[in-house]
Amino acid sequence: MLFLAGGAEVPHWCRNLDAEPNAEAVIGQLFELQARHDCGLILATHDPELAKQCDRVIQLGDGVIAS
Repeated sequence: MLFLAGGAEVPHWCRNLDAEPNAEAVIGQLFELQARHDCGLILATHDPELAKQCDRVIQLGDGVIAS
């Protein structure tokens, strides 16, 4: 199971978005869940456009925090 900070469960259909044609809609729903439950949301992505939508971005390089 996957949970948002604060305990709200994330539905199983939005856990792996790499090959999903409707990933944009699912990402929107994740942000809506975050707002509705007033909690944190952690995303791991290689998509710089998605990262721009986040309040905070932590980049990793070679297994360590790069920024």
